[in-house]
Formats: sequence, structure tokens, C-alpha cells
Amino acid sequence: MNVSHLSPRRGLVSVRRPAGLFGAVVAVALAAVPAASADEAATFERLMSSHAASVVTLKFVLKVKSPQGEREGEAEATGVMIDPKGLVLCASTEIGGLTGATQRMLQQQGREISITPTNIKVLVGDDSEGVEARLLTRDTDLDLAWIQIKDEPKQAYRCVDMARAVTPRPGQRIYAVRRMDKYYDRATVISEGWIAGQVRRPRDLYVPGGTISSALGLPVFHADGNPVGILITQSPDEDERAGRGTLTPVILPGPEVLKATERARASAAAGKPADDADEDDDAPPAKPAGPGGKDSDSSSDD
Repeated sequence: MNVSHLSPRRGLVSVRRPAGLFGAVVAVALAAVPAASADEAATFERLMSSHAASVVTLKFVLKVKSPQGEREGEAEATGVMIDPKGLVLCASTEIGGLTGATQRMLQQQGREISITPTNIKVLVGDDSEGVEARLLTRDTDLDLAWIQIKDEPKQAYRCVDMARAVTPRPGQRIYAVRRMDKYYDRATVISEGWIAGQVRRPRDLYVPGGTISSALGLPVFHADGNPVGILITQSPDEDERAGRGTLTPVILPGPEVLKATERARASAAAGKPADDADEDDDAPPAKPAGPGGKDSDSSSDD
């Protein structure tokens, strides 16, 4: 390979350098770029085709009661179908729920605030009208809520099966499928990130890196299309914050999502009122909470 350069004495000269190794490195690097791009495109297509239909929009009227009075307004949130019969999972705070720490603070201050989603409808796919649903239960510590479609579906809904959840390794790529708001025609998009770490307290959780932290209450996927878990927030009590902020996005592993869903169903079946279903209801008060959430609130109809 000839390389030209300027010499102070001889002007522009041509120097021959060995091209073998350098050329091979360049060729490999250039070939790797389209290959990597093709892999990413294939991953996006796989996730979109497999899971876009499971990500739904929730329309509802939010009613707020406080010592200052009452008010209500229309709102939307995004959820994910986790059962073919119409069970939807979403972030509790996205539909007016308070975090466990906020509830405890209000109780200590003697303040009462009631925030209830009513007239709930689930929009599946391109549907703009929606089907009627009700709030089945909440888990305030996990910031999760379960919404049940009222009518039996004529055909099974596309859903994300948390029983297929995989265990990721630190550094592995992860993806979240979500919907944009009404202004953008509720288009389905994919955010990506990676597993930045893992924590054991207050429960087993994965710490995400990248741009997926806004997909609260929605599933996070491995590149192979299998779910990893659900993105939630954790809110420590005041004495545990140590000046480091209040809300931290983390991923609740699939097996823990399944356990929380079973608790939610049991709570609703028992007819427990809102904010009254605790995973340790039958345990001695001094016993520490195990993995998963607590303070599941129970069913609320419109």
C-alpha cells in the first residue's frame, strides 16, 4: 500500500507500507458494522412482532378526594397483557396509586387522600374505543396494579408469559416494548439498555442501565425475545434514603412477578378492600417480609 506524505526536503513523497495486517483489520472492522446492525434490526423485528400486540393502552377517569375537595380528569397509561383471558399489569403510580413510602408518610401526618381510577377501558392494538375493565388489585410496595377486562374474550389475547422468564447476566442487552401517547397515535416503540447490576435488598432485583427506565410497569426482554421481568420503582422510607433520592427504577424478575400476581389474585378473590391485602397477613407481625411486594390493595370496580 502506498501512503503519501510531505517531506521538508523532498516535497511530496510516496512510501510503501505493508498492507496485509492493516488491510485485514480494516476489512474485519467494516464487515462487523453491517453484521452488528443486522443483528440489532433482527432483534427489534423479533420483539416487535412477538410482543407489540401485548402492550396495551389504559384509558380511565381519575377521581381524587382530599381535604381540599374533589376533582376528576381523563388520563391514559400503558400496560401489558399477562394472561390470555384479559389480565393487564401496569405501574400503580401510572393510574393514580401512591407509593408505599408516600402512604406511610401521609398516615404519619394524619392526611387522607383517595385517588381512584374509574371508567377503565383497555385499548388493544389499533382499537380506539376499548373494552371495559376494572381495577383488580394493587401492590403499593412493588408499584404494580392489575386490571381485569370484564367480558370473556371471544379469542385469547396475545400476552407476555412470565413463566418463560430468563435470568440475564450483568452487561447483557435488554429491551422494553412500550407505547407512546395519544399525540403520537400510541405508536409502539422499543427502548434498549443493559443489566448494570443486581441487588438482594429489599428483594431480588436487577438494576438497568440505558434508556429503558421510563417504561415503568412494562416488561423487559432479553434479545432472544423471552421476558426478564417487569420494570418497577422502589421507594425507601425517609430514614433509609440517606439523601440519595426517592424513586429508583429496577427490574422485578419474572418469577417474582408470578408470585406477586398469585397474591393479587388471592387478594381479589378474598374480597379484600383497597390497601388491605398484605403478603404477610397470616404471618406474625415481627416476621420480616420475604421476597416480592407487600401491601397489595384489593379490587375496585368502576
